[in-house]
Amino acid sequence: MILGMHRSGTSAVTRLVNLVGPSVCVRGDLLMGTSSNVKGFWESTSLIKLNDELLADSDHSWWYPPSIDDLRRWEPGVDRATVNGARAVFDRAHPSEPWVWKDPRTCLTLSFWRRTLAQRVAGVVVYRNPLDVARSLERRNLMSVEFGLALWMRYTRALIEQAGGMPLMVSNYDDILEDPEAWSAIARGFLGDLGMAVDATVDGASIREFVNPKLRHNAHSPPDRGATADLFDALRSLDGVHSSFVVPSLDDEAPWIGEQFAAVGPEWHSTWKDPSSSPPTIGQRLRVLMKRASFVGR
Repeated sequence: MILGMHRSGTSAVTRLVNLVGPSVCVRGDLLMGTSSNVKGFWESTSLIKLNDELLADSDHSWWYPPSIDDLRRWEPGVDRATVNGARAVFDRAHPSEPWVWKDPRTCLTLSFWRRTLAQRVAGVVVYRNPLDVARSLERRNLMSVEFGLALWMRYTRALIEQAGGMPLMVSNYDDILEDPEAWSAIARGFLGDLGMAVDATVDGASIREFVNPKLRHNAHSPPDRGATADLFDALRSLDGVHSSFVVPSLDDEAPWIGEQFAAVGPEWHSTWKDPSSSPPTIGQRLRVLMKRASFVGR
């Protein structure tokens, strides 16, 4: 599994892992690229839909994510029929092994999928400067920076707390862009050491053709204080390969994160229009400017 927050480089990492051997979903199920991701998402449309349905069952969504306590209450109550149905959908999307699957929503539903797949699943975690993520969401989704930071915080914490015991490779997106060939060689070794069938060599030409650092639209200095900085520092300390991931001790979620979600409510997304399908209106741009909050100390 490729695991990471939206707008964190998960699409690029999925393709890089695909280039060393594991297959993505069947072609007819593959989500195509858009103006906000011109080289493709490398995601299964059927599994995106299923993850959305799983979140909706707990009255949440990708943009209105459950807290860790919400996930702990929800996941144990999922019945066997739902688990079996999800496995059937997954097997249709990924009929052969080894596979590589990416959907940022899986940061929120990871425990469910580990139970459903009923096998030892490895994770490749990619993370990115939270301010870069928030600015990217602001531009693509018309979200305020502070709301984007709250999303990053909740996704990241959910991922970390559900990944205990998994073989994980944790990487900073900036390091991947710096030398994608070297990163791909490390990823190939990580997967090969787990017994996964991988290609004998890394296809450097294909990697260089695919990874274009110029497509990185946001580059900011990371936050230097506050809860966001603390969680980012915790991620950086986890860089590298973990044969069996040990969940680190994390501080309780800062109150401002829940306040961001409570302020918009679960119905907010119904009024959001994806700028990738049509340009935002003047009114939408004004609302972004009015909602933009200072993120110093977040």
